[in-house]
Amino acid sequence: MTDAAVKSAVTPDPYSLSRRMADASTMFLVSLLSVLLLIFIAHGTTKRTFEQLLIDKGAAQVELVRNSIEAYIRPGLPLRQFTGFNQQTSSIIEGDKALISIIVELSDGELVFSQGDATTRTLASSNESSTIHNDGEVRKSEAILQIILPLRNKFERVGNIVLTTDRGAIRKELSAQTQLNLMIGLVLCAAFALIVFRSSRGESKSDRRVIAMAFTACFAIVAVAVILSMISVFTTGAESKGRALATSLGQRLDDIPQLGLQLDQVEGLDAILDSYRQLSPEISSIAITVNGAFAVHTDRTKIGTRWSSNAEQSEYKVLLTPLNHPRAAQVILSVPRNYVFWQVVRNVKNYGALFVASALFAVLFLQVAHAVQTFRPAEGRRLVDWRSDMALELVKPVFFLAVFVDHLSYAFLPQFVTGLITNNGDMIAGAAWPFTAYYLCFALALMPAGHYCAKLGSRNLVIGGLVLVAIGLACMALVQTLLEAVGARAIAGVGQGILFIGVQSYILANARRDNKTRSNGIIVYGFQGGMISGMAIGSLLVGEIGAIGVFVAAACIAALAVGYCLLLMPADEPQARVAFADEAGEQGVFAAMIGSLKLLRDPQFAQAILLIGIPAKAVLTGVILFGLPLMLNAMDFAKEDIGQITMVYAACVILSSAVAGHLADRMQTCKTMLVSGTLLTAAGLIVFSAAGQETISTASNAVALKALLFAFGTALIGFAHGLINAPVVTFITETAVANRLGEATTAAGYRFLERCGHMIGPMVVGYLFFLFGPTPQAFTWLAGLMVVFAVTFQIFNPAETNHGRKEEFA
Repeated sequence: MTDAAVKSAVTPDPYSLSRRMADASTMFLVSLLSVLLLIFIAHGTTKRTFEQLLIDKGAAQVELVRNSIEAYIRPGLPLRQFTGFNQQTSSIIEGDKALISIIVELSDGELVFSQGDATTRTLASSNESSTIHNDGEVRKSEAILQIILPLRNKFERVGNIVLTTDRGAIRKELSAQTQLNLMIGLVLCAAFALIVFRSSRGESKSDRRVIAMAFTACFAIVAVAVILSMISVFTTGAESKGRALATSLGQRLDDIPQLGLQLDQVEGLDAILDSYRQLSPEISSIAITVNGAFAVHTDRTKIGTRWSSNAEQSEYKVLLTPLNHPRAAQVILSVPRNYVFWQVVRNVKNYGALFVASALFAVLFLQVAHAVQTFRPAEGRRLVDWRSDMALELVKPVFFLAVFVDHLSYAFLPQFVTGLITNNGDMIAGAAWPFTAYYLCFALALMPAGHYCAKLGSRNLVIGGLVLVAIGLACMALVQTLLEAVGARAIAGVGQGILFIGVQSYILANARRDNKTRSNGIIVYGFQGGMISGMAIGSLLVGEIGAIGVFVAAACIAALAVGYCLLLMPADEPQARVAFADEAGEQGVFAAMIGSLKLLRDPQFAQAILLIGIPAKAVLTGVILFGLPLMLNAMDFAKEDIGQITMVYAACVILSSAVAGHLADRMQTCKTMLVSGTLLTAAGLIVFSAAGQETISTASNAVALKALLFAFGTALIGFAHGLINAPVVTFITETAVANRLGEATTAAGYRFLERCGHMIGPMVVGYLFFLFGPTPQAFTWLAGLMVVFAVTFQIFNPAETNHGRKEEFA
């Protein structure tokens, strides 16, 4: 926002009808944007998850047909002479309106059998293709989804069995609920705007409280409506597999009583039931009852006993005989209720992560809108004070969005880079290069940015940094080789470094003495909040639009942020100067870098940076952002699971940072906090290693146990780094070198040297993965190093006196 625009904003009557209408309209758009963000990504998540549940169901049904066909052709009989295809598949097609066809084709594509639409043919493999059951494949187009399972005789693959589903029918089923959620959202946003219109003064605490409560209620009600619809969809999808298998089995066996045969006259029924159960291990039992007694059961000890309903089981029943038949027979397939429950919970947790990310965005939107509509000079208040407060509020989303777009890809970036390496035959250790290039360029950009900040202005640095970030992200969407990825990430690193100094300088230039702490909180909230939102939304979005789509979307958001800065961020005041920029300007860029290295001559400073600061940042970039996603991907964790486990780190940093200062003041020492944080980091790495133990891997619920261990280990590391971030800055500013050179110079040098940890982290973990593979045991070595660093720091660091609390940026 230009100075002229700022001055013109002073003249309107704050209580006029036009002003109240403008305020209400602004808040309506802000609330609508927040609600649409929530509903849009929730809809995409629901659709993708529901499709996956249907894939599991369809794969189980087609697997049954494949088993029958392969049992026939395995001795060498020709595929064309198989009988019974229509009988086995007709019930599947008739029982699901979304199914288009089930076909059997030879390896050359020639059609052999078909049920449903005989014109359907197999799709070509594409970027949307994925594997199932190791040898099967799922292929998708805009209109259809196909499950393809190979057919093999004793010697070779002779053809495929293909199940085709109409994706349009799936979208139609979900669109009704999405439209209902949109209607609820529109009505609530309109109601919120009306409340703003009636309370448009916004000057009193009661008015602001009413607006905040109304916005929270609007967002929460929409969130509840969305989650209820998602639970309904997920429950239906989770139960559909058991219901479909029961129906398939029932229609396969209903000829027996219709022909007047007794079940005990038919051999092999127990083998058929066993095959169904083996196909779906979640099934606890399958049985056939006659007049309420078990005639056939997967648990042979229950044959002859009476059936009774079990409250702990979800039971799916299919009648084999008409009602009132003298020998009433039915199939009963049982699945533990907790299986269905955990299937629903697993998918609803994705929404929980999305809710947190959307809520952070919503709060940010509300604060900015409130700043635009309410900041005006009150009576007796200087214009410069009002302008300073408004500038601080308007810069909040800039840093938040910069961190957000950077972390959108972190849930899949290591895998993306590894894919480039695999495609081009490069060494796997090179996967760390793009990460190292990013953090190296980030660090190298700090000093020059500080040097030129006083000349160019912090606002121009912010804009220039955002432009480079957008270019780097756009280049990532085009890369084909590892070196191209290194270059793209290097550009993004330079942009983020320049932007960081620009935002930091802008905040310090506009912050008054009485709101320094609140001003520094902008960096803390922007970094951790942007990281959480980016991880959550990026991990969900990649399944919807792919990795390239995420890079393009991130570049577009960065470009929009540039437009935001040009339109709304007030220009720098000519007299505003930042200490960091002034120091760099006096010393020169290279002199400032050399000066940072000279800080290492101080023993206490060297201990803090080499034993605490650099290792902590190396664990952040090497383990949390690089190694952990690669390892989880190797263990077949979904991308959304990877993103959600990683975002636990940022959440725990925020929580522990809030109490770290109070603990340090109570303990009256920073050394204890730093040692404790380093040992907790080692504990988190040991928890990661424990997840790879054989006892965990062979447990019945191994996947859930591993997920819990990885989440717990990530939480420990996040909490540990929250204990380190603020106290370590306090520690180094109380050293002898800080007393001699000044706190600002020492802190600036520390921040520059700390970036070495960002650089070496991915390189160290990449080398460990090269030696031991992407396994949890690789982190055991890092845990040992962290213990050595903590013990060394405890032994050689002199006793401390009381330390005051200081703020740490990121």
